[in-house]
Amino acid sequence: MPDIENTLSLSIQYKAVELLSAKLSMPEAPPVADQKYNFTINLEHKFIKDQKIIFVLVNIIINLEGSEQSSGEVLISNAFFIENYEEVVIEENGEPEGIQVAAADIFNSVSISTARGVLSQQFRGTWLHTAVLPVINPRDLTVVGK
Repeated sequence: MPDIENTLSLSIQYKAVELLSAKLSMPEAPPVADQKYNFTINLEHKFIKDQKIIFVLVNIIINLEGSEQSSGEVLISNAFFIENYEEVVIEENGEPEGIQVAAADIFNSVSISTARGVLSQQFRGTWLHTAVLPVINPRDLTVVGK
């Protein structure tokens, strides 16, 4: 039975997705047919309090396995309208400092899944078309700073 005090009711609307930047670099050695890729994913949350909007910026860097050179990179913005903004966003001294964990999991999961589709479209027809972002549990992400 869920603990009533730890539940959060969300009233959200996905407003927009925008590709802010994309980069494709030729590798030092040509990729092989069963090439493996490493993905570095960075998420950043931005807030517009008076409009009840949260932006989740997703930066994905793709490397060929065994290479330190970036093969591809995208920066994608996802915008969410939150009707119950005050219940979802954690504030300190009137400034947004974070998001309730349950809500952050949803925003991050939707944003990463959307990024998977953007990556597929952005790199279609290039040598990176086989770099498919795996399914990621947002709880496995590490918070590194604000």
